[in-house]
Amino acid sequence: MSELSVFEITKRWPAQNPDRIQLYSLPTPNGVKASIMLEETG
Repeated sequence: MSELSVFEITKRWPAQNPDRIQLYSLPTPNGVKASIMLEETG
């Protein structure tokens, strides 16, 4: 996996816990689907 510091988004919003996936999404149908998938797969 890549080092998180290479991604632009981590400069503005640094990861609180880099061992976990952080999902940034809007409440659109696809954003909700991604959120549900991550919750269901653990």
